Formats: sequence, C-alpha cells, structure tokens
Amino acid sequence: MKASRLITASILVSAPFAVLGFYKFAEKESILARIIQLKDGFTNYRKAKTYEEVIDDKYKIINNVQYDTELPRGFCDIITKNDEGDATRPTFIYMHGGGFVVGDKIEGDPTTNADDAYMKYKFEAMVEYGYNVVTTNYAFAPWYKHPKQVEQISRLVEFLKANAEKFNLNKDEFIISGTSAGGNLAVEFALIQVSETYQQQVGIKPVLNKDNIKALLLEVPLLDPYRSNKTQAPIILNNFLFGRGARAYYYKSVIRKYNPKLDLIRYVDSNFPPVFITDGNAGSFKDQATDFYNKLQEHGVPSDIYVPSFKYGKKTHSYMSDLNSQATKNYHEARHAFLLQQNLVR
Repeated sequence: MKASRLITASILVSAPFAVLGFYKFAEKESILARIIQLKDGFTNYRKAKTYEEVIDDKYKIINNVQYDTELPRGFCDIITKNDEGDATRPTFIYMHGGGFVVGDKIEGDPTTNADDAYMKYKFEAMVEYGYNVVTTNYAFAPWYKHPKQVEQISRLVEFLKANAEKFNLNKDEFIISGTSAGGNLAVEFALIQVSETYQQQVGIKPVLNKDNIKALLLEVPLLDPYRSNKTQAPIILNNFLFGRGARAYYYKSVIRKYNPKLDLIRYVDSNFPPVFITDGNAGSFKDQATDFYNKLQEHGVPSDIYVPSFKYGKKTHSYMSDLNSQATKNYHEARHAFLLQQNLVR
C-alpha cells in the first residue's frame, strides 16, 4: 500500500513537468509539424500520377493535375459532370484545412474528422449546384511560410485560366471556398483581387478582376491569427493546435501580439465579393466569423452567417463533417438559400 501511494504521488508530482516538457518540445513548430505529418502520411511531395476516374457513373475526376512546379504539392483535382462538359458552369475552387501543416484536396483535414463520405458530399453538392469543382493542395508550413501559399493559389488560378479550354472550365466566373486554414487562404486571395491596399502590403498582384469572383463560401476560417489560440467556448487542445499551426505558418510571436497587418477582417470594404460563412459554437473561431460578417454588413456586402445554436449541443470546429446532425443539415440549407439568393445555382 505504501509503495502504491509513493508511485501515485510521484506520478502526480511529475505530470505537470511532463506537460511542461511537451509544451517546450512543441515550441519547435517544425518538429511538432513533422510528427503530425508523419503520423498521417502527409508530405511536401513534388510528383504524382495524373489519372481519370468516374464516380457513381455521374462525376468525372481528373486526379493530380499539376498546376505549379515552383513549390511542392502543386496539384489539384478537377471534378465535373460525367458528360461532354459545360464551360459555362462557374469554377468552384476549394482549399482544404489542416492548420497549414496537414490536409488533402480529396481527403480533407484529418483534424476535423473529415472522411471520404463528407468530402464526397461536399464536392458532389457543388457539381449538382451547377459548378465545375477544382480542389487543390498547397505547400505545407513551416517549411513554406506566408505568403508563399497565397502566391501558389494565384498560380493555380492563372493555370486554370490558361488551360480553361483544355479542361472545359469557365475562366471568368469563380466561387472561392475553403475550410479553416483553407478559408484563410480563400479570404486573403480574394482581398488581393479587390484591395489595392492589401495588394501593396503583401506584394502579390491580382490575377482576377473583382467581377470574376461571384462569391466566397467559408467554413470555420481563421481570419485573425492573433486569435488562433483563443477559441470561443474554448477547447484547450484546439487552442494549442491552432496556435501552433498559426506560428508555423506566420511566425512565433503571432499569437502573443496583435498584428493589424495580418488581421484580414480589417481590410474588408464594399468591394469585397458576397460571402457565406459558418463556424462552430465551441472550440472554434465564432468571434472572428461574427466580426467578419458584421464588417461585411457594415459595408453593404451581400452576406450571411450560420452558427449552430447550443440547443444542438456543442458544435465544434469539425461540426460540418457529421452529415447526419441537424446543425449540418441547417448549414447546408442556409448555404443553398444564400446561393439561390445570389442567382448562383444553375
């Protein structure tokens, strides 16, 4: 009994030091990111086989189309109806989440419990709405930092425009979408297209005109990196992981001191495209989504927001991946209604 108590006491005493040691270890963002990437099999790859497949006799996918040779992971998948093709359908571009360090164009973000069924539903829904879908990968942090990934998205769009005839894509109408880190990239890319102030700040030239972007569809986007580790109705693990992802992508002190230059919400004005945004009610960026929505409304930008009520329980950063939940069904209905309102369902 005495020995058992001594063992228990030693564990209680040593546990805080073990946690502290882990946090110290995780200060090395590159080490933590590499561990996560190895665990889930994600790499900054530069080669992939391009091939076509047909899903359910309805959808054609061209896998691993290389759009960028300058940075790794410069590959996208193109998903269309399995027919002769229709270049009048708007081009829907999607950027996956994963804290800037993991994630995939088809598999989604492993940290949000995204599975094949969820991602399949997401893309098939967009095709059924009347779009041709392009879902893309991009280089991982911390080896490639901001704004390299945004530059990569610009090259993606340039590639799609240059090869629009080859892939039977619309090069004049785009819907830009992203989840979590991908939502961050979507908003920053859009800002570069419509804001001269922001263009000058990041030193990236626009590749589209304002009228080319018909809407943004955003899921749980990170908009202010200073708040990346300050989730609403906080979940401690999310705070830790999201903060480390932001540090890996930007720089270490980004979560310690507010940097107005990185707060995307500040740059929104009446030139911004229409936006639909959703976020969870716990362990996510609800405050950022609300601030963003309010700024859009202030400037008269067509916009809508959906945050699940707590009557559906805690709906976290990954709530959309539960296709059977009422909150997710409400989100899909609200998003569809917004697209109808903008005359974007074909």
